[in-house]
Amino acid sequence: MALLKDEDRKQIKEIFEQLQNDVTLSFFTQEFECDFCQHTHELVDELELLSDKINVAIYDFVKDADKVAEFNIEQIPAIAVSGKTDYKIRFYGVPGGYEFSSLMNAIINASMNVTALEDSTKEQLTCIDKPVKIQVFVTPTCPHCSGAVQIAHQMAIENPNIEGVMIEATEFPELANKYNVYAVPKTVINDVVEFEGGVPESQFLQKVLSAVGIEPPKPENAVIDLEDMPDTPIHITDSDFDAIVNGYPLVLVDFWAEWCGPCHMVAPIVESLAKVHSGKLVCAKVDVDRNPETATKFNTSSIPTLILFKDGVEVERMVGAAPKVQFDEMLDAYL
Repeated sequence: MALLKDEDRKQIKEIFEQLQNDVTLSFFTQEFECDFCQHTHELVDELELLSDKINVAIYDFVKDADKVAEFNIEQIPAIAVSGKTDYKIRFYGVPGGYEFSSLMNAIINASMNVTALEDSTKEQLTCIDKPVKIQVFVTPTCPHCSGAVQIAHQMAIENPNIEGVMIEATEFPELANKYNVYAVPKTVINDVVEFEGGVPESQFLQKVLSAVGIEPPKPENAVIDLEDMPDTPIHITDSDFDAIVNGYPLVLVDFWAEWCGPCHMVAPIVESLAKVHSGKLVCAKVDVDRNPETATKFNTSSIPTLILFKDGVEVERMVGAAPKVQFDEMLDAYL
């Protein structure tokens, strides 16, 4: 029985008409396939039939040791997506559910040798001259996971030193345990930087740069006169959020709502921090009900959420009411 419905096959075939160059899906499995291997095998076979630009190569994880080494495959089932070259785009586990869109986008980007990343992102990625491995742990039912995976894969296309890896957490529980994956998406970069949740492309980039010791450029509009920094929390909105966060060197943003009891417990702590650290820290508040665009952008589905920004980039996040000592511990490294 086919995995793809007739209607889906028709739509995918139409999408694949835009493919420009050949794409190879190198699939790694084993002689006696597990359920996940068999499912993934069927999927790549069906995709190959939908475009003459797609070629599938099947390798045995044990017998084809040379190919395993060439593509640096660590577990199965695995898919490596290649275009004119091996872009180091990897899928470990079945790319099902929301991750099917990640596979589709990987095929399209590899075929066209282009990505949708911002020009500024592409420019900063050229500074990376050492290996970077971006592992994104996902589950097929997670709507935010595919965005993180696609950023990682596009970065791999833009810089040959970067490897973008999707890992289906439920299929590889030993890896999920190793990296303490309790929520998805969880992104781990070179085993030194990790973060949870979907984040904007600019913040994802800064995490990658941080993992290889590259200092992000300072915002042009950064505040120089620290005496002008407010000593009470300021209320910001969708329209001025970026200007405030990029305008001060260190900003603690409290995402809250009037109806949220724990938010009111945190409010006095934020007010105290604004006064105690005046001249070094700006505290701001975002009402999530009145500013849904910013709340969605930063994935603040639970409140209160406190996010610390350094030079416009998220560096710390705290969810839920917490005692002041936890705030102090979080801020100590940045003050």
